[in-house]
Amino acid sequence: MKRVTGLKFRQNVNSFGPLGYELDLTQLDDEEKDAIKQHISWYKQRRDLLVNGKFSQLLPIGDDQNIYAWSMRKVPEQVVGFYRKLARPNETLDHYLKLPGLSNTVE
Repeated sequence: MKRVTGLKFRQNVNSFGPLGYELDLTQLDDEEKDAIKQHISWYKQRRDLLVNGKFSQLLPIGDDQNIYAWSMRKVPEQVVGFYRKLARPNETLDHYLKLPGLSNTVE
């Protein structure tokens, strides 16, 4: 299960652009292969957005920063990636994450 969790993180990060896996597929167990199949299916459904959408860095990047966020947007869809380098106990965000291009109207 630990390797699948690490694989999920890699999948989330590598979804923002052309999908690729840099690992030896022959070393994966069935659960890991299944996770990759599901991710590829998810990615194929959103490929146009993830490859051709507008990339936005949502938080400035600094050397001492622990959180990172970016998005890919192509109207009417948006995918947001939010990541922490290190997990800290009881850590909360001290601000809201602003998503560019969203309106307050509901269709």
